[in-house]
Amino acid sequence: MKAVVYLMCGLPGSGKTTLAKRLESESRAMRFSIDEWMLNFYGEIMSRAEFDERSERCEKMIWNIAERLLLLGFSVILDFGFWKREKRREYQTRINKAGAHMVLYYVQTPYEVLQRRLETRNKKLPDGAFYISAEMLQVFVAQFEYPTEAEGFEMVEVRS
Repeated sequence: MKAVVYLMCGLPGSGKTTLAKRLESESRAMRFSIDEWMLNFYGEIMSRAEFDERSERCEKMIWNIAERLLLLGFSVILDFGFWKREKRREYQTRINKAGAHMVLYYVQTPYEVLQRRLETRNKKLPDGAFYISAEMLQVFVAQFEYPTEAEGFEMVEVRS
C-alpha cells in the first residue's frame, strides 16, 4: 500500500492541528507540526525575518525525516498551514517524487469563528501554539491563497 502525506491547509484557529491529531490516531501516521518545532527550538518572540529563516530551517528538517518515513512505507501528516499555491505545488512535486500519495485537508472556518477561537486560545495558549492577534489574523487572511481542485490533487474540505 502506498504511503500517504496529509497536508493540513487553513488559517490559524481553523482547527488544523485538532484535525491533524485526530488523523494521527486514526491513520497511524506520524504528525509533524511546524509550530511545535518552532516553539520548541526558538520560543515565541522573534522578528519576521528570524521567523521566516527559522521556519524554513525547521521545515527542511521535518521534510528530511518525513521523506525517509515515506520511503520506509509510513504515512505522515504535515501541519504547516500551506497558505500559498506555490508551497502546495512544491510539496506535490516532492511527494510524487517520494512515491507517495498526497491528500490536502482544507479546513474552512468563517472569519468570525477564527477571531473568537483565537481570542479564547490566546488567553491560555496551549503547548505548540503561537499567540495570534486580531491584527495578525487580518494580515494572514489577506495572504492566504484558497486551494482549488484546479491545483490537481486530492482535496478534502472540512468545515470547522
